[in-house]
Amino acid sequence: MVNKQRGQTIIELLIAITVITMVFITLALMSTKSVQMSDLAQNRQSATYLAKKEIELVRKMKNTQTWEQFTTSIGNNNYASTENKIDFTIDRAVNVDPSDNEKYEVVVTVMWDDVKGSHEVKETTFITKW
Repeated sequence: MVNKQRGQTIIELLIAITVITMVFITLALMSTKSVQMSDLAQNRQSATYLAKKEIELVRKMKNTQTWEQFTTSIGNNNYASTENKIDFTIDRAVNVDPSDNEKYEVVVTVMWDDVKGSHEVKETTFITKW
């Protein structure tokens, strides 16, 4: 009878160790995912900041120049920037409305790569002659 009781205790111990191991693995995976999501949110916030900054630059150009100067100086632009140790590529595309040459669409796309792949944030605004 003593040996049978001892065998049950070993089986119970193995089951308990397995359950505890599974709990720790789950916690570790959740922690890793949480850090990745936090990094993505921080990078997205930085990219949004860069896109809005570029749009504000275009608005400033429009407000400090005549319309003619603005239309000749504005154009597509592509450059790189580093924020929080991440390399971002900023692409500004300026499109003129064919039906109204006094209306410009400015699309700023900020792109970056990380361990989860490629990401981008887009901001769009319209600049008109007033």
